[in-house]
Amino acid sequence: FGKNSFTGNGRPLQTNMEKELSRVKAELRNITMERDILKKAISIFSKSDGKIYEFMSNYLDKFSVERMCKVFEVSKTSYYRWLSKPNAVWK
Repeated sequence: FGKNSFTGNGRPLQTNMEKELSRVKAELRNITMERDILKKAISIFSKSDGKIYEFMSNYLDKFSVERMCKVFEVSKTSYYRWLSKPNAVWK
């Protein structure tokens, strides 16, 4: 019996690398699904009332402006324009 022998349940034995790859692929599928959910949820935010920009300004210590703009599908210019307005709410 070789190293690729079946374990008795119809699946070949996996190396540690193959197990890790399977785990990472499953995690990527979950993270991708969560991202897609969040992207759809963004539509409840109104870009015109600044809620997205307010969120961004509150989480600058956690995420970069560039990354948040990409996720929220807004331009960095729009964010900085909002930030420069006197009525912008930010920390």
